[in-house]
Amino acid sequence: MAERERSKKPLWIKDVGGGTFRLRNGYRIKPGEKFRANEDEIPSGVRDLVHLMDGKTIPQEKEKNETPQAKGQFGLDRKGGPYWNVVSPEGTIMNDKGMKFDEADRYKDQLNSNNG
Repeated sequence: MAERERSKKPLWIKDVGGGTFRLRNGYRIKPGEKFRANEDEIPSGVRDLVHLMDGKTIPQEKEKNETPQAKGQFGLDRKGGPYWNVVSPEGTIMNDKGMKFDEADRYKDQLNSNNG
């Protein structure tokens, strides 16, 4: 593949979870590795482990281990991999099992609106 064609592909990073996976073309992706690939080259089972770095869809605040928690407000804490916990102001985990970021963020907002 020519260098010019490869540079047109979006830039991704595998920044969630350990272990490796392979792109559809057989290329092995390691933890923390940046790579160029079209979305259809990334297996659907691992798409939640990679984030687009070209700034199109993934907000940067999702990369943090914690989201800022105002005093007296519910907050988020990364559980591991793509999963998050909703944490009370006292530090109690409010969810039964880990949630994806968007789901946990909605739950946190719901708890904060009921609390205030």
